[in-house]
Amino acid sequence: MKRPLTCRMKAFEKVGTLRTVKRKVDDYFGSSSEISKYCSAELKFQRWKSLAGGTITKLLQVKRPDAYEMVSRYIGLDIENAHLSADEALVIDGIKLPHPKNESDWALLKYELKDIVLPYYLKRNCKDFDIWCTLIEHCLNLCSEGPYEWGGVCLAEGDIVFDCGANTGLFSAVASHRGCQVFAFEPVPDVIDNYLSKTAKMNRNICVCNLAVWDKEENLEFTFIVDSHIGSCCTELLTPACMKHRRKQITVPAITLDTFVERNSVERIDFIKADIEGAERNMLRGATKILKEFAPKLSICTYHLPDDPAVLRKIITEANPKYQIVEKFKKMYAWVP
Repeated sequence: MKRPLTCRMKAFEKVGTLRTVKRKVDDYFGSSSEISKYCSAELKFQRWKSLAGGTITKLLQVKRPDAYEMVSRYIGLDIENAHLSADEALVIDGIKLPHPKNESDWALLKYELKDIVLPYYLKRNCKDFDIWCTLIEHCLNLCSEGPYEWGGVCLAEGDIVFDCGANTGLFSAVASHRGCQVFAFEPVPDVIDNYLSKTAKMNRNICVCNLAVWDKEENLEFTFIVDSHIGSCCTELLTPACMKHRRKQITVPAITLDTFVERNSVERIDFIKADIEGAERNMLRGATKILKEFAPKLSICTYHLPDDPAVLRKIITEANPKYQIVEKFKKMYAWVP
């Protein structure tokens, strides 16, 4: 009885918030908008959940809105037609991307769209910043890891951006589309050849860097999951979850961001995004000079290792005590006001 009661209590708490959000969404977007329909369906689902509990709700087959369907309508991506299209690129809200090659890569794209593209789209079309925050945090429940922009951490035209763990390049493409110059760090050659290099050609001002970011300059043994573009990591950081899959090991060059900046005469750094499978702390240790001198905005994933939040916060504040830090979703946002 305890578990269903917890579900009902949590759902009950959401109902009041969603009612307020629905009223504000109707004011800003209109009651016939897709976002309003999504809110209505989510409100209905949570109301049933508060009354009946999670298990009974499933038995009643209460339809919950499909998050990706709403995303696709908002940003104009018709996934079915995209599958059939023979065009060179997918065009998503003005951003060009290479076609995913298989179902797994399509799933990854959908997953990343929710965190990277939708929050900015809604922000651009929402007149009230507080409403946008409420949509992302309480209503949509789309950001499984959280948006890369929050609080004082926002991309600005002209920013020089380090995208650490660029993968297929979606965040790099978004930053490029918003007028930033991007250095996209990705250590796995297959990902670069199949996706990132093509993303860079389709979008301006993206420099692909076939390097791992680390706390010293050396060659690293890297492990990546065969037939997948997620979960690749330094072998010494290999997780039990990754070990369940078919893997391949390679040796990749690693560099510190401080060394990269000095060696390539990069004039400044404005924004660092990092999703690098537990190596976030190593990256920050190798960027202490950057943190001190340039104080870039930081958007760092914190869910790979249990002590990530505490360790990352300590490294940042020791390098530059002026940083203001917010932990939200599964990310750490840091900036100097």
